[in-house]
Amino acid sequence: MVILLFIFILMVIYFYTIYFKKYNVDVIIGMYHDQVLSPFKALYKHDAINVTLGLPCVRISPDHGVGENIMGKNLADPRSLILSANFFSKIN
Repeated sequence: MVILLFIFILMVIYFYTIYFKKYNVDVIIGMYHDQVLSPFKALYKHDAINVTLGLPCVRISPDHGVGENIMGKNLADPRSLILSANFFSKIN
């Protein structure tokens, strides 16, 4: 079962990579957070934000995690955090 799940994830990442590079999309929509986030991060690195719809409040977040492995090393890339703040200021 784990092998099938791994193969499925690789197929999804491959499909997203080919499709998004070909059509230059601005928005990726998925039913669940995890369906879209892996290919999303692989394609856009730190040049993207995550917006969650269907909540009573606006939820916007950078496309990266907490980065515990790079804390205190001056390696963090703030672009996604800046994009999140700029997007929020435009819609609010």
